[in-house]
Amino acid sequence: MGDITTAVAKQDRSPAATLRDAIKRSEQQFALALPQHVDQGRFIRSALTALNTVPKLAECTQQSVLAGLMQAAQLGLEVSDVQGQAYLIPRKNRGTMQATFQLGYRGMIDLAARAGITVDVDTICENDTYDFERGTQPHLRHRPTLEDRGAPIAYYAVAHFADGRMPAFRIMSRGEVEKHRDRFAASQGGPWSDHFDSMARKTVIRQLLNYLPTSPELRQQVIEAEVSAVDGAPVVPIHVDIDTGEINADPIAAIDTTGDDAA
Repeated sequence: MGDITTAVAKQDRSPAATLRDAIKRSEQQFALALPQHVDQGRFIRSALTALNTVPKLAECTQQSVLAGLMQAAQLGLEVSDVQGQAYLIPRKNRGTMQATFQLGYRGMIDLAARAGITVDVDTICENDTYDFERGTQPHLRHRPTLEDRGAPIAYYAVAHFADGRMPAFRIMSRGEVEKHRDRFAASQGGPWSDHFDSMARKTVIRQLLNYLPTSPELRQQVIEAEVSAVDGAPVVPIHVDIDTGEINADPIAAIDTTGDDAA
């Protein structure tokens, strides 16, 4: 009977189960990094949900998964497809599967809101009516049609400021977005293939925020998110004790987005 119990116990220690345990053991570490407005239990549930929705995360090193979750915690963002704020993307790095943190466009909007900037983002389709002008009297007008809008031809983001300044905007054609992807993305597959519109929205938001007088924290996130994900990109400087689950990380220095495809 003892041999059977031991065999069952070994079967239960699958990579996914071991990773779940490591996340649960690290709950207090994440709690220290989370902003006050983020519920600790909800954050952990979203992390465990990510493991279920992206099974390949179980093939990644525990250190990379926990490091990516720490980045999300420090930014107060959920790693979940439901919210679309941030993601953990499994990638092979020098023959080893690693999880890399990727900031979603909704996460960028949330970070901007904390800096007093409300960001609206939308898609212009070929049958919509639109007009824009840059220069000394910039404006952007977009009237979506209620019928068949046709294929997307452009993407734009508008920033509204809490102090009443004139809104700022950035607009990019689909061709411009594709050129940006070809220049910075590690590949045209993955998110760019499966979720082009979301990646395009994130691109235009980032282009907008690059030129706004934002808080140092938000500007740092935008700058770091421009780093392209390439083979051999360093894992974030976080040490994770696999036995105890303790994460040794500077809550500020550990923030990094090298896993983002520089969209």
